[in-house]
Amino acid sequence: LSWIGNHGNPSASRMEAEAAELDRFLGAARSAIEHGDSEFALKICKNAAAFVADPRIPVTTGRAYQAAGRPIEALCCYRASLTMGTGVNGHPPTKEVVEQASSLLADTAGELTVGGGWAMKGRKEQPVTAGAIEQLMKAERVEMAMEMYRASVEFRDKKDAEFHIQVGKALKDTKGYREEALHAFLRAAGCSGGEALGFYEVGDMHYEAREYEEAIRWYDKALASDAGHALSLSGKANCRKDQGRLDEAVELYLEARAAAPRDPTFTFNLAQAYEYVQRYDLAVECIEKLMDALQPGEMTTVNHFAIPLLHLKLLFVAGPAYHARMQPVLDRIKGFPEVARQAVQKLLTHWAYYFFLSHLLVDRVECRVGGGEAA
Repeated sequence: LSWIGNHGNPSASRMEAEAAELDRFLGAARSAIEHGDSEFALKICKNAAAFVADPRIPVTTGRAYQAAGRPIEALCCYRASLTMGTGVNGHPPTKEVVEQASSLLADTAGELTVGGGWAMKGRKEQPVTAGAIEQLMKAERVEMAMEMYRASVEFRDKKDAEFHIQVGKALKDTKGYREEALHAFLRAAGCSGGEALGFYEVGDMHYEAREYEEAIRWYDKALASDAGHALSLSGKANCRKDQGRLDEAVELYLEARAAAPRDPTFTFNLAQAYEYVQRYDLAVECIEKLMDALQPGEMTTVNHFAIPLLHLKLLFVAGPAYHARMQPVLDRIKGFPEVARQAVQKLLTHWAYYFFLSHLLVDRVECRVGGGEAA
């Protein structure tokens, strides 16, 4: 199968040859099932699905799963087959394939007493969604999720970058599926308009593995596609920061913030970089500039609510000249909605500063009220 699916617009004779080649592989898989070797059949089907999209592949895969005593995976394969509009030869699925998939789906659903929506013949099938694939992965049905992904229209057409990004992120969080995640992100990069985000996600995976120069290479590919891609600029800055090249990191964080001035993530990163080089004045300045520009209705993400926590910490470490500005920030944090308070408590270091400083200022006030002097 090494040559199947690798020719942009194959001729009719080429498609017929590919279809015949696929027939031989699926015949081998069916033979393996008949001889009780469902695992080998699954291996054949997975190899075929990696190169081509054809409704016969998930049908045969479903039979292999059923023979292996895994009816739920089989059910999903039969359903996936019915969502595929064309096969390896470029034509719609034959009536025989549709009837076979529908029959197997109905029988398996009946055996499992699954709701009628799965087994209803003649019904217009709903497309596979990235959310459904993600939920299967969270339920540790990863191979089933991969079958659905490979059988999806988006896997074949490569038009929806966000679909592949969502699947890639779910794979990235699944142990043992790093390569599959990288491939999903690269498929996103192959979609129109998905180049920058797809390359960024590949770079981010290398960054998380502390492969900083390789990460930067992919961030640069994203920036070659979109020079103002703030996430990739920030990604490069993170690499330089972790390498100890703080001055370079600051410059890159400045570029990221300039590309997305109202996004709190990039202001937060820039302020922290200024803190690392002990430019507390600039750190406070960039945060206060953002907070002055934001309207209350724009505080919609955890990062928005994280900014005041970092602001408070910086006012404290900047020295006595900044301490008088701490109380309004404390009051702002105290007024956070409960859901926001719970979310920012996960930022352990910054929340610890808030907890300490809120109690410290209360003690100072009580000391003055009692007639004493603050320490």
